[in-house]
Amino acid sequence: MATSRTIALGAGGGAMTLLGTATVAGAAATTLTLSGLDLSLYKAFEITGSLDNATASQSIISCFFNADTTATNYDNENSRFNGATITAGRSNANSFAVLEASSECVFWGKILNDANGKPSAFASQRSLQTTTLETRFLCCMWRTAANVTSITLSGSVASSLAIGSTFSVWGIV
Repeated sequence: MATSRTIALGAGGGAMTLLGTATVAGAAATTLTLSGLDLSLYKAFEITGSLDNATASQSIISCFFNADTTATNYDNENSRFNGATITAGRSNANSFAVLEASSECVFWGKILNDANGKPSAFASQRSLQTTTLETRFLCCMWRTAANVTSITLSGSVASSLAIGSTFSVWGIV
């Protein structure tokens, strides 16, 4: 026999607080960092952004925590939907978004800890190419159990983050 549960949502809680926004200004950049964060104070971070590629090469965007830019300290899984074509991949590396050559993307996601205190980032992305839209779902896990105090988005191609590329982080209580 099936049983059901009701979860009551009380007043307060569930609110989101804007913790900060990082934006590329002045010249194209390879990295964009938001520091002064403290994931231990929140249930999760909500992250949103809009990135523009300043180069004619595809750039894989990594989401590094606390300035740990060692790619092999992360694991990822990603799926790409392009028309009727679906591809997927997994690696011991870090990817959070993909900027196609001379193109842009918008994304939203969550960052939260698993039961062992290891942070994971989940993102949904829409990228625009000249003839088609693409959707990607990506997740990455940091192999280190630590509080997230900074987030760095880093392109695999130098200066691939165009002026105006931006991301914001909200804390969810």
